[in-house]
Amino acid sequence: MNVILQVLFWISAALVVYVYLGYPALLLLLSRLKREPSVTRAGDFEPSVSLIIAAHNEEAVIAQKLENSLLLDYPRDRLEIIVASNGSTDRTDEMVRSYQNQGIILFSTPEAGKTIAQNLAVPQARGEIVVFTDADAVYEPETLRMLIRNFADARVGLVHGDSIATHGEQVPVGKGTGTYLRYEGLIKKLESRLGACVTAYGGILAIRKRLFEPIPPHLMEDFALPVLTLAQGYRAIFRPEAMMYEKARQTAADEFMVRVRIVAQDTLAFFALLPRLLRPFQALPILLLVSHKLLRWLIPFFLAGLFFASLALSWLVFYRWMLIVQIVFYLLAAVGYLFQWKRRRSELFYIPLYFCLVNAAALVGMVETLSGLRRPTWQRAESSR
Repeated sequence: MNVILQVLFWISAALVVYVYLGYPALLLLLSRLKREPSVTRAGDFEPSVSLIIAAHNEEAVIAQKLENSLLLDYPRDRLEIIVASNGSTDRTDEMVRSYQNQGIILFSTPEAGKTIAQNLAVPQARGEIVVFTDADAVYEPETLRMLIRNFADARVGLVHGDSIATHGEQVPVGKGTGTYLRYEGLIKKLESRLGACVTAYGGILAIRKRLFEPIPPHLMEDFALPVLTLAQGYRAIFRPEAMMYEKARQTAADEFMVRVRIVAQDTLAFFALLPRLLRPFQALPILLLVSHKLLRWLIPFFLAGLFFASLALSWLVFYRWMLIVQIVFYLLAAVGYLFQWKRRRSELFYIPLYFCLVNAAALVGMVETLSGLRRPTWQRAESSR
């Protein structure tokens, strides 16, 4: 029995270490062995672009988004701006119509659902490149040009930019989000060197229109489109110089609900889209997809195995210390949660808090998927607006 428990401990520990440290190290090694430079010409490559803004009851932010879009540094005759308003019941459509004399196009449908809005809007777009964005995502003026550069390489099918959480330094969960985004950015940079980003930020995602495939309504573009692009034999690239800014969630509860929804939808997408990479078999994207997504979702089970084995073997000195380390870590997370609004905050608390939060959300998200629960694709935390 002791042998089984020790095997459980070391397998669980090895998988946790692989997901967070081993996978980036593997990507670094692979990128040095197989790095394919992309074409990044500036200035002389200006394909026609359709910027599609998905919107549902966005009257609080839609005017700011349209003003921001009109200031983008890209030839106006090569840029089409479409607002895909889906099931909006507030003044969103009315406000967009007030910008029609500046070339803004309103595409309004009664059906609710972000993915539905995008699926219906893309066939109406005239651009060679389609860029998906959110109503609360703010772009730098040069962001669009930076995002488009890599399409000068005919092998590139999808490019996405970086996401910066604003005002996150004011609350622990926001700090945790910032740390998470920086870690994700590192992973995406390494995957991009291989031309195989398996996930993207949906608020700043560009794809060749001819490669776009309608997505099932219960899935999201930020996971489905990179996988579908790779399945068609094209490269999916991360362009960190292309930046968007979005407001960080302000409470642990907000962040938890968002993470639950993301995991639930991405788990569905994983099993729905994996067959596309199996025929024909594409080893590299499958390896990256399993390592970046599936194993990370399973971290709660690895942590449970680690804790249970440490507890059962605590009569041995080494495992007793491992149990103490885990208990202290979880206590720090609990303190971070209980005192998340205190003025003085430390990474000693918010990193354990965010780690526990995202893994608890992963567990709940997978349970929801297995139970058949489907969340509406427009659901979000109120404070994220």
